[in-house]
Amino acid sequence: MDCRIRRPFGSEIPVIGTIDAAVLAPVLAVAIAVRVALLDSMPGEWYGDISTVYEFTTALRRGDLPPGWFVLGIGPLYPALVRPVLWLLGDTYFAFKAASVMVSLAGIVLLYSLGRQLFGRPVAAMSAGVAAVSSWWLVFSRLGDQQALNPTLTLAATVAAVAAVRAPRSIALPATAGVAASLGLYLYGNTFVLPVVIGAVFGSELFRRRGVVGRSCAVAATAAVLTAAPIVVASIDNGEMIGGRHYGSRFASVWDVVPGLWEAAGAYVWAGDPTFRVNVPGDPHVDTLSLVLMIVGIGVLVADRRRRGLLVVGAFALLHVPAILAGPDDLPSAGRTLAAAPFAYLMIGVGLCWLGDRVAERWTRAWAARLLLVTMVMISFVNVRWYFGRYVPGLPYANTPIAGSIVDFADSLAPDVTIYLVGADWEPSGMPAEKSIRHQMERPELLVRLDPATLDCTTLTELEGLAVLVWSPFVVPPSLGGDGCEIFDDLRVYVANGD
Repeated sequence: MDCRIRRPFGSEIPVIGTIDAAVLAPVLAVAIAVRVALLDSMPGEWYGDISTVYEFTTALRRGDLPPGWFVLGIGPLYPALVRPVLWLLGDTYFAFKAASVMVSLAGIVLLYSLGRQLFGRPVAAMSAGVAAVSSWWLVFSRLGDQQALNPTLTLAATVAAVAAVRAPRSIALPATAGVAASLGLYLYGNTFVLPVVIGAVFGSELFRRRGVVGRSCAVAATAAVLTAAPIVVASIDNGEMIGGRHYGSRFASVWDVVPGLWEAAGAYVWAGDPTFRVNVPGDPHVDTLSLVLMIVGIGVLVADRRRRGLLVVGAFALLHVPAILAGPDDLPSAGRTLAAAPFAYLMIGVGLCWLGDRVAERWTRAWAARLLLVTMVMISFVNVRWYFGRYVPGLPYANTPIAGSIVDFADSLAPDVTIYLVGADWEPSGMPAEKSIRHQMERPELLVRLDPATLDCTTLTELEGLAVLVWSPFVVPPSLGGDGCEIFDDLRVYVANGD
């Protein structure tokens, strides 16, 4: 094995050649397989964040942008990228999930490119291989939400910046780095720090080769400023977004930083995100074997004392800062730290390659190759089994799409039947959301919400025309018994799962 950890910083321009294509082909084949398998039904439920992205996307179709260009933490970049996919596949949850699959596959290619620039093909291949199956990225790759773009955009900016350092005469590369960095301001709070990460890449070279790299820095800075200007102006014009409602309200106190650091670090070791939507509640964000290799990789990079180690470890740390500043109550967070995931995979790849080198030195290269292959198979098995064997069955109602079941039933009725939803956000998961039903119905205007607290026989008798009532199986609507309710004694009950 030859991991070439000591190669010059940014020593190759990120062009994918024939050898790289051959290396990437099996990695992408595995990545595609685990991302598209049963994608239509896993996960099954259109949930609240998908409704927000959908509403943002439909607003863009009309040419509308919300004040400050952000809605509930969602910026305009991902909805704009999703539009062509929805145009091709329709306004369905599957279309959102397909978009996140495509975005994540692009991210794996970019991760390979970055790994090859910094460390060579062995580390690049192993890092991309881990990323292809890692449960942390896999969940968001199939979820359909905007976080799927976080690591891909981060990698695009970093790949362009590292390449620009190697090719100081290029204008396109630093311009791309600057644009991609500032596009983070249009995506998500976690990517607001991208300009700092990319600035650090250029800054590390500027002090060494001021005359050579200065032009690239100027181009990148100009592109970044021009790209950021529209959303900065929009935020200033809507000062409440900065002062409290969107940005300012997210900042923690100084006393919360240390607990935040503890929670962020613990997400990789003992307790990850508690949210069922993005994790098996409490599971660490990486498996145990990957964690050990990641720690080894950090040690190798720190001992190397070169800029590539500072870049990878430093970027990994910096991309946790927005989540930490939001306060320990929101940590650990798989979504708000997802942009750091590619750098975790690079550290795991370095650890794997270091292990292979030690085995090759002590025994043979053939034994090293066998060990690395077995290790990659073990990591793949653990992570894929985690997703399909633990995460999906652990979703509310064992991944039964409650909103989808209601929609299918509603769409099967005659066009003059009104659907009355007796409450929503059922316990214990808060599903289904009313919007999750409305946005998927063929005739959403026929959906009417009723308050279960005020539902009684008088209310029911006043309903006009043909009607169907849908309510939670966990709550019996009050006041449906007694005198005056005999007409409802022979109500037909429909159970979505057919039991």
